[in-house]
Formats: sequence, C-alpha cells, structure tokens
Amino acid sequence: MREKHRALRWVTSSREFNRGESLTVASRIAFTILLLATVALGLFGMDRSLWLDEAWVANSLRTPTLGAMFRYPGWLQTTPPLFLLLERVVVALGGISNAALRMIPLGLAAGGVAIFFACVRRMAALPIAALAAALAAFDPVVIEYSRTVKQYSGEFASSAALLAAAAVYFRTPKLSAFKWLMAALVVTMPLSYASVFLIPGIVLGVWSTGQHRRAAGLGAAAAMLLAILYVFCIRPNYSPLLREFWSVSSERVSPMVATVALLLSIAALVRFASSRQPALLVCALPPLLLAVSSKLGWYPESPRAWIFTMPCLGWLFAMLAEEFLARRPKVMNLAWALALAVPLLAAWRQIHQHRNLPTEDLDGAVQFLREHAKPSDLLLVHASVKEGFEWYAAADGFVNPAPRYGSSGWPCCVRDHLVAPRSSTRKAVIGDLESLIPAGFTGRIWLMYSSRPTQWDYVGLDEGNLWRSQVWAMGCPPEEFRAFANVAISPMYCRDPVGARRQSRSTDK
Repeated sequence: MREKHRALRWVTSSREFNRGESLTVASRIAFTILLLATVALGLFGMDRSLWLDEAWVANSLRTPTLGAMFRYPGWLQTTPPLFLLLERVVVALGGISNAALRMIPLGLAAGGVAIFFACVRRMAALPIAALAAALAAFDPVVIEYSRTVKQYSGEFASSAALLAAAAVYFRTPKLSAFKWLMAALVVTMPLSYASVFLIPGIVLGVWSTGQHRRAAGLGAAAAMLLAILYVFCIRPNYSPLLREFWSVSSERVSPMVATVALLLSIAALVRFASSRQPALLVCALPPLLLAVSSKLGWYPESPRAWIFTMPCLGWLFAMLAEEFLARRPKVMNLAWALALAVPLLAAWRQIHQHRNLPTEDLDGAVQFLREHAKPSDLLLVHASVKEGFEWYAAADGFVNPAPRYGSSGWPCCVRDHLVAPRSSTRKAVIGDLESLIPAGFTGRIWLMYSSRPTQWDYVGLDEGNLWRSQVWAMGCPPEEFRAFANVAISPMYCRDPVGARRQSRSTDK
C-alpha cells in the first residue's frame, strides 16, 4: 500500500539504479564524501588562535565548580549547559590547546551532517538528498562555526536530530518512536537554546497525526525543561544590554538569503495545507519564528543565529524538489553536478579567503610578550583583550611581568562591567590609564589592546590609540610596534620618571 506521507518514504528509482545493492553503495559513497568534506573543511584552521568570544568560553571551562562555569563571573554565560559540559570534559582529558577545544564543535557539525543526510535520504532521491545535505553543510557560516568554540554547530546538530526523530515518528507513530522523539527533545534543548523554535512545529505535527495526548505531553515536557533552563541558566545570564548589543553590533543576514528562506517556508506551509504532511510544518515554522523574533529584538539577527535553520531549509528543499522535480532525468543530472560543485566551491573559498588564519591572534601576541617582556617591565592589558590574555597566559605559563588590566572599553557583555554602546569617554579612559602607571616609573611599558574596528565602533572611541598617544605624551616614546591579527602590542620606553597624573591632566586640557 502506498504510504500516506509520500515525502517521508524511502525513494527507490529504477531509472537511476538497476539493483538495490547499487543504491546502497551509492548512498554510502555520497555519505562518506559529505562526512569527509565536512571534517576536512573544519580542520582547516583548527589550531588557529581563539578570538574574544571563544576565549571567554574557554576561561569559563577552567572555573573550579560547575556553578561558576554556568554563571561565569567574568561574562554573561550565553552558552548552553550541555555544550559547556562536553567542552569541560575535553579540557579535563586533553588539556589546554586550540585544537582540543574545537573537537566538540567539529564533532557536532559532522554528527549533524551525518544525521541530516541519513534522514533526508529516506524521503528523497539520492541526487536531491546529496544536494540538500551539501547546501546545508557547506554554507560558509556553518563551516566557520564547525571550528569555533561556540555552540552553533551544536544547534545545527540538534536541529538535525530533532527532525530525524520527528521523521521516524511521523513514519511509524508508535510509542517506541515517540519515546525516541521525547529523548531527542530532552538532549537537544540543553545543547541548543534554539531548539525551542522547532518545538511548536513538532507539537503541531504530532497533534495533526491524531495523537493529542502525546502532543500535549511533548509540549508540557518542553515547557518544563525550558523553565528549568531559564531559571538556572538563561535568566542569571541575561541583561537588556544583550538586546541592545544585538541591535547595534550584530551582522545582518543577507536579504537575499533571508528572502529565499522565508519564501521556501511559506511555500511549504501552502503545500502543508493541501497535503497535511507534518514534516512540512515542522521545517517551515522555525525560519518564520526566528525572523519574527529577530524583528522584535528577542533573538539576534545574525548569520550564525540562522545556523540551526539550515537542516530545516535543506529538508524543505529536498521535500519540494522530490515532489515536483524528481521524475525528470535532466534535473537529477543537474542535482548531481551541483552536489559536487557546492563542496568544491566551499573549499576554494576557504583557501582563497585564508579562513585558516585567526580572527584575533591572541595566542601569538601572548607568546611574543612571554619571549620579550622582562619581569621589571610594566604590562598594561586593555579590557578588550583581557579574556584572551588570561587564557593564553595560563596555557603558556606566563607569570612575569604581572599584568595590570584596564577598566574601560569593555566588550559586551562582561558581567560586572555592563556598559552601553558608545559610552566610552576620553576623560574616563585617561583617568583609568593614569591609575595603572605608577608615578615616577622608569623603564619599558607594554601596551596590549584590540585593534579590531568593531570593538571601537561598539564603545565609540578608539581606546587603543588613545592609550598609545597618552603614554607618549607622558614622556614615553614608542618603540617598534607589533601588529597581530586584530591585536596590537606597543612597547613604550620611559627614560625619565613619569609624572603620570600631572602630565596627563595638562595634555587633556
């Protein structure tokens, strides 16, 4: 008997394969290529220096207790708890290294691709499934966060796992399948806060199958788990400044990408109205809910925030393409060509754009200081690079000279220094700098600060250059300037005793 939900059945086309064995071999080959390409692109730049956002996550892993990790004293902890636990295990077993920290993100990315392809292959012809998986897995933002110590590859994997569990249940709505769906929900929500965007569609999908009690139970379990996460993890790490930061500093999703995603979701909802295929509803709602939440300022409108929607959009593409295009041989040939071209183009872009190089070379900067700074020198570390300095100083055993940290120009969102965008003032920066330099000091002063333009755009003043010019005005001219990727080190030498307070006041006037 023909199954009720055509988009969820295993498709075998005699025009493409003469034997079932050939289909299995071809699927395995496609699966292997996708997985190897995902890992290879993730490994490109695996050992590059952490940047600011990664550094504070890494520092939170070294806190003495789990409570301190979940409520990191230095930063608003926006990273989901299960991702932190996985990373903490890696640090405990593998020690401190850039590559070790990135094993979890890469593993989650590879797992997400594997789950997505295995699931979408059951409801679409192999060329379409391969193309859908390639489009989802080799998006430049997805690749970038497969080697970044942030939770976004976990969001990709969580979406893929929830969709797979939902697909199994919709295909065979037995109690055992429902238990697996419930288990997927319990595991993915602590790994990905973005999972909440998939829950409404899944609950409605289960409801549409006539299992109202199960739908209600699923919704109740999700609500209870979300309440627990909110009380213990989300609320203690929330500030209204996060929303302001998103509105001021977040990179926007390409209008073309957003338009295509929304049109695809709308087309799926229209198709659902006539076909009643619950998978269409499950995949169509998350991009729409995310778009609405972003416009209302509830959730960041940035490319990385859309990563969790990639399995949904890939699945929608596969379902719609299978229904309307799968019986056309020329279309299948085109799908094969595109499925091969997408990872090749992605690899070319990664190499051409030098994506293996660090966003902020905090590692290189700290190593340079360790080799050149003397115990008698004065080391001033700006707040913009404090987290990165602390992480690599601990990793490299850097103890002398002891750093003095600035207290102005903090990035968003340091727990005890929640500053509004563009709130930096020249007077406050100079006053803070004066307090760091002892009056009468002679010798070398090392200045370490961020040179990332977005940092100074956020605080409203280039404090790094102000530090440098002000110390120069105190009678300490610069020596050879050292520029790393978005990090600067400026040695200044004070031959005569510094009268910091008197000279800085006269300069300010």
